[in-house]
Amino acid sequence: MLERAKRLVAPSARSDVPAFMVMDVMAAAARIEASGGHVVHMEVGQPAASAPASAITAARAALAAGRLGYTEALGIPSLRARIARHYAEHYGIAIDPARIVVTTGSSGGFVMAFLALFDPGDRVAVAVPGYPPYRHILTALGCQPRACSEALWRCCSSVSGFARSMPVISAPAANPSGLIVIAEESRSQHENRARAFCRLRQRAIRRL
Repeated sequence: MLERAKRLVAPSARSDVPAFMVMDVMAAAARIEASGGHVVHMEVGQPAASAPASAITAARAALAAGRLGYTEALGIPSLRARIARHYAEHYGIAIDPARIVVTTGSSGGFVMAFLALFDPGDRVAVAVPGYPPYRHILTALGCQPRACSEALWRCCSSVSGFARSMPVISAPAANPSGLIVIAEESRSQHENRARAFCRLRQRAIRRL
């Protein structure tokens, strides 16, 4: 039955994305551990501490009370308000809770942002090495990721010739290699792309 279905339904071209290699490494490590082997995990970043005791207590109370169900699409209003308060208290930044969206993880946030910013066929510059899901999600959405051969913060000058027509995902982490960015350099790159960002932001606002 499965083979027949495969003949009837062909996979989409945009589903042809490479595997996220770190997940393959994790699966291989799990197989080693399941067979009794010892693994020192360095393939993925994990939280160094468990969840806060207050969060665990609240989760247990919610489960016991049966208060589970759908939330508002953008997240529980009280949680979004508390996140806005956190930014004000720790960073001195005033953020309207209406601008905060709670997702199940960063990848969910990427999908929302990319859908708002880009159309199928758009070319988008990304850094290599960099976070692979950037390229994978863009490809799945019908966009055309274009790799910078250096960490993005160092190659911005090399893409200046097409910066007006090609937006840039400027994530400074340079996953998985890491990256040190001088404050002045970072500020300069932000200023150089301010106008291009405004264009993208206006497009996103129109769509939202």
